[in-house]
Amino acid sequence: PDPVAEASGHYIDGSPVAWPSALIAVDAATGEPTGWGWSPPPYRHSLMEGESSPSHMCMPDPWSNSAIDGSGTVFIGHMSGHIFAVRDADGDGRIDEDAGEVAKFYG
Repeated sequence: PDPVAEASGHYIDGSPVAWPSALIAVDAATGEPTGWGWSPPPYRHSLMEGESSPSHMCMPDPWSNSAIDGSGTVFIGHMSGHIFAVRDADGDGRIDEDAGEVAKFYG
């Protein structure tokens, strides 16, 4: 953890405090990408949500295991503390936040 970087948004070497992440869908039979994907904004904190330094710092993967419901909605936890619900509602192979295909819940 770096409180100076946290406050300024940049580490001492000038690189941004940013943890990008992405979801991608793959074909279950072949493992090949389907073209469906979505990325939340980069997480801009030096510790993951819920961590404290130095007593509790585990640096987890950015995503939890996902669950998919019968309608195709993917539910997945993120290092930001949000749980996202992502679904290609119109079937066009793209995730459009403006069309309501992404919902997020903090918890």
